Amino acid sequence: MRQKRNIVLIILAMIMVLSLSSCGQSSGDVKTFVKKVKEIKNLEYETIVYRRYIVSNGATKGFKGETRIRQGKIQLDPQIFSEYYMGGSSQSYDVETTEKSLLRFGSADYLNIDYKVYSPKQKEVYAATKLSSKNYAWEWKKSKEISSPELGIKTSFLDVYEHYADKFKQTEDDNYFYLDYKGDVIKNLNQIGKMQRAIIPKSNFFTKGKSAIQSCKLEIHLVMKKGKGGPTPCEAKIKITTKLNDASSGVTVDNEDNFQAFYRDINEVKKIKKPYGFDASNVKKAQF
Repeated sequence: MRQKRNIVLIILAMIMVLSLSSCGQSSGDVKTFVKKVKEIKNLEYETIVYRRYIVSNGATKGFKGETRIRQGKIQLDPQIFSEYYMGGSSQSYDVETTEKSLLRFGSADYLNIDYKVYSPKQKEVYAATKLSSKNYAWEWKKSKEISSPELGIKTSFLDVYEHYADKFKQTEDDNYFYLDYKGDVIKNLNQIGKMQRAIIPKSNFFTKGKSAIQSCKLEIHLVMKKGKGGPTPCEAKIKITTKLNDASSGVTVDNEDNFQAFYRDINEVKKIKKPYGFDASNVKKAQF
C-alpha cells in the first residue's frame, strides 16, 4: 500500500514539474525572441501598419483610415536601407460614408502612394516615382516625409514583450514556435503609449488624450522559426484597441492600431547597393 502511495506521489510530482516547466517555457521563449531581435544587424523585411479611427459626438460620426506597407532590406549600423513604400489614407465626416469606409478597413483600397525609397545614411532619404510604366526610369527627390522603417525591434516594443513575458501562451508545430498574448493593459498606458507612438509617430492619443482613455486592449503574436542555430524571429503582429470618452465635450473615440512585421534573412543580407539610376548629385530639389 505504501509503495502504491509513493508511486502516486512521484507521478503527481512529475506532473507538477512538467506544468511548471510549461509555464516558464513561454516566458523563456519571449526572452529568446527579444534576445535574438537585439542581435539583428541586417535583414529583409515587410511591415504593414494600418489604423482605424472612429470619432462620435451625438448624431455625428467621423472616420479616418491609414495604411502603410514597406518592403525592403536594411543595414542597421551604419543605417542604409532600400525599399518599396506604399501608403494612403481615407477619411469621412458623415455616418453613411463612415459605415462604407469601415467595410474596407485594413484593405489595400487606401493605397494611392507608391515610391521607391533609398537611404544611404541616417536622416537622408530619397524617394522616387516611376516616370513610365514601359521602362525602369524613376524621378528621385529628397524626402522629409518618409522616415526610417519601423521594424518593431526598438526598446519601445521589446520592453512590452518582456513586461508581459510570463503571460504569453505558447504553441508549436514542426517548424515554428507561436507566442500569443491578449489582455487588458489600462494600467500600463505609459509603456503601451511609447509603443503606439512608434507605430503611429504623429499620434497624441496616449499623450493629450491619455486622461480620457476608458479602456485599452493589447494583442501580440510572435513567431519564431525552428532551426539548427536555435529559434529565429520571423514575425510580429500587434493590435492595440483603445476607447476614449471625453466627458466635457461628449466626444467618444474608438481607435485601433495594427502593426505587422515579417523578418527574413536575418544577418544574411549582403551589401545594400544604391538603386539603378540613382545619383544623389542629380536629384530634384523639390521635396516630398
